[in-house]
Amino acid sequence: MLLHAKDIRAAAASAKTPGSNTAPSGLRKRFWKSVTVQPTSSGTLEIHLDARPLRHPHTKAPIRLPPSKPALALLLAAEWDALPSAADATRQHLIPLTSLTCRALDLCEAGEAEKAALAETLLRYLDTDALLCLAPPHKHDDPGNKDGRHLRQLQEEAMRPVVEFLCGRVWPGTSIRPVLEGESIMPRAQAEGTREVVQGWVMGLSGWELAALERATLAGKSLLVAASCFHGVRE
Repeated sequence: MLLHAKDIRAAAASAKTPGSNTAPSGLRKRFWKSVTVQPTSSGTLEIHLDARPLRHPHTKAPIRLPPSKPALALLLAAEWDALPSAADATRQHLIPLTSLTCRALDLCEAGEAEKAALAETLLRYLDTDALLCLAPPHKHDDPGNKDGRHLRQLQEEAMRPVVEFLCGRVWPGTSIRPVLEGESIMPRAQAEGTREVVQGWVMGLSGWELAALERATLAGKSLLVAASCFHGVRE
């Protein structure tokens, strides 16, 4: 994995043309030669840039992973070994796993009030979930796609198994219905009790799980898709 990261770094460096790097001179070159995963005396895992541990950008504390996450440690090491310059470490899209890991570590230390605020933010997607926004039923003069199928039909086929899985196995006893359909422009709330069940489930997640759910929800604008993918990975 780390050898592959070196190949990526070499290709990126060779693709750059003279004068194309506008970063300050101190950031144009990476200050580390090797990236390794090192265990600590307590059993946690650190990513070392030469002899320096990788640190949280805000707390400045060394990033330490639980011993149950060796694969994540290797992926973080590969992510940093693929960076051709120190300037690239300031670009969040080039270090997505580092960003997600730091968010998870923050949530592991967060109090109940902060977790409750995040749960409330995620629950807003339940009321406007992309998976639950359906097109109006097709009209007779609408030919559909090349297979003769209509947008509403395709949406329902995508929605149904996700909703059945969540209501049957993740949030048993709940009922989830479309929030937008027909000609409606105002979303409707879910059935009474559904929101409370989902909120309780979110609040029961660990910091690592909550960070993954948050990132997936924001990326897809769908709490339902994020929860189904997340729960599938857990199983």
